[in-house]
Amino acid sequence: MMLGPAIIARLEADPDVTAFVGDRIYWLVRPQGSDLPALVLQVVSETRTQHLKGFDDCFEARVQLAAQAEKYSVSRELIEAATAALIDVAEVDDPTGDNVIFWRGAVDGPRDLGTQEETRFVHRAVMDLALRYGTAA
Repeated sequence: MMLGPAIIARLEADPDVTAFVGDRIYWLVRPQGSDLPALVLQVVSETRTQHLKGFDDCFEARVQLAAQAEKYSVSRELIEAATAALIDVAEVDDPTGDNVIFWRGAVDGPRDLGTQEETRFVHRAVMDLALRYGTAA
C-alpha cells in the first residue's frame, strides 16, 4: 500500500471525519460542482533520507489537507477532525502487501483560504501535516 491510499483509509475509518464528508475525500482535485463539505489531499513534499546501504526505513511526507465547506465553521471543524484522525501512531493493514506504519505527526496550520465557485463561496481550512511513516510486512 502506498502513502496516499493509507491516508485515505485512515480518514475513511474515522467516524468524526465521515460524519462530515461521507465518502467525499479526494486526492488533489475535488470534482467541480460536487457536494460539500469535502476533503482534498496532496503530498507537498517527501523526504527520503539514505545511508551508505540505501534508503532509511522511515520516510517523512508533508501532506496538505484542505477542508472545503460552504460555512467557515464547518471547514474549521472538519480540518480539526481530519487532523485528529491522522496525527497519532497507527498501522494501516494491506492484505496485498506491506502494511503502512505511521509515527506521531506534526502540524502546521490551519490557514484560512477560499475560492468563489460560480454562485457560492467555498471556505478552505488548510492544514499541513508532517507524517513520518514506513512499511512492515
